[in-house]
Amino acid sequence: MASWARTALHEAVHLITDRWASFSAAGAVVAEHDVRIVSPRQSSELEAFEWVNTFFSNLKTAVRGTYHYFDCNKYAARYLAAAQYRVNRRCTLCSLVERLLWPCARTAPCP
Repeated sequence: MASWARTALHEAVHLITDRWASFSAAGAVVAEHDVRIVSPRQSSELEAFEWVNTFFSNLKTAVRGTYHYFDCNKYAARYLAAAQYRVNRRCTLCSLVERLLWPCARTAPCP
């Protein structure tokens, strides 16, 4: 976690995490590190965790609605890979289709 934090986080970041032990290594790299322990009910009321709850709610709704009639156990890895692809490229949605064509053309068929 410490090596990731040194490369991924700017030193002026204000990091807010739970009490997971690995986050203390990341906290040593940034300027400020706050630890907040809350119950699941309280987490939706805190501004710092609002986007996290929104993301997971949207992901669960998309999976539940889109893949309701399919065999989720058989295709779960593909569903999660599709969601991961969209999340990792959410900042540049204009080029999402164009960038998707490249891996589609190079990947072998997965029947």
